[in-house]
Amino acid sequence: YEKNIYLGQTSATTYTHTGLATSSLMQYVITARIGDEESVPSDLSVVITLPEFIPEAPENLMLDGGQNNVSLSWNSVDGYGYPIGGSAEFYKIYRSALLDFNFENEMVAIGTSNNENYIDSNLNDNTHYCYAVSGVNSESNEGEKSEISCTGTLTQLPASIPENVNAIGGSQQVVLSW
Repeated sequence: YEKNIYLGQTSATTYTHTGLATSSLMQYVITARIGDEESVPSDLSVVITLPEFIPEAPENLMLDGGQNNVSLSWNSVDGYGYPIGGSAEFYKIYRSALLDFNFENEMVAIGTSNNENYIDSNLNDNTHYCYAVSGVNSESNEGEKSEISCTGTLTQLPASIPENVNAIGGSQQVVLSW
């Protein structure tokens, strides 16, 4: 019995309960039967199934520096399938300014993504940033970070020259348009 629900019977001294979810609390008692008579239950045996596999580090982190932003993309972490999992339900994005970066300092988590891309916005112009990404499974266990990749944002664009300037003179005024 598992939580007072009959599972089955065996004439052996072992039984394998299959098809269970990961990280599940299971509570078993065993009875003996001879004919129609059944013994009182054994002492309660409590066990937790193994947790879901932790996602592997995302691979092929690609960065594209833009005007005040950096676009990130990476490969999906698909895991191993049922019942051991290991796929990423979402991803955590980490960033550090290149000038502040060293391997002893932790990168700061700046956001999450439900798919394999992210746009980091409102960044400084002409600044270099380093990024890493990790996968998080359905049990909220985070895997290792991807390899670190760095890129820079673009230099601020110069102001454009106004075009199609038009002036219309009137009574003690001039209306300008462009």
